[in-house]
Amino acid sequence: MISCSIMNNTLAANTKVHSQAEYSILSVDDEEQIRELLSTIISRLGHRCVTAVDGLDALQKLKEYTFDLVITDINMPRMCGIELIKRIVSDFNGVDVIAISGHLDRYRYADIVAIGASDLISKPFSVDELGAKISRIIHGRGIQK
Repeated sequence: MISCSIMNNTLAANTKVHSQAEYSILSVDDEEQIRELLSTIISRLGHRCVTAVDGLDALQKLKEYTFDLVITDINMPRMCGIELIKRIVSDFNGVDVIAISGHLDRYRYADIVAIGASDLISKPFSVDELGAKISRIIHGRGIQK
């Protein structure tokens, strides 16, 4: 599990890491602690973050709001991240996805990207890694705000 004290120290040192415009990011994880951590990191990176507890909750929020990026866990109840990624690709054109998982022994990077994700991050993850992957996707797609 991710150490909150280590993450909080890193966050304090890296407040507003990026000077880019604010982007809208949906963070999806069934673990409350991870949702809160992702929300804090994303906010400190200068972006707006909305959270969802699983894939079904995420789909509802995707229908209600516009997002530039979704960061989703793979293993969740009701609707897993794999199914969510497939639905985003088919129903929400232009929304990028980063998948996260603590079970990379079960999921191959190539398979996750093949279904439509832009990247895969292993739990535990670092603030720097997450920030770099968000930045790469935003700048790689040429998203302008």
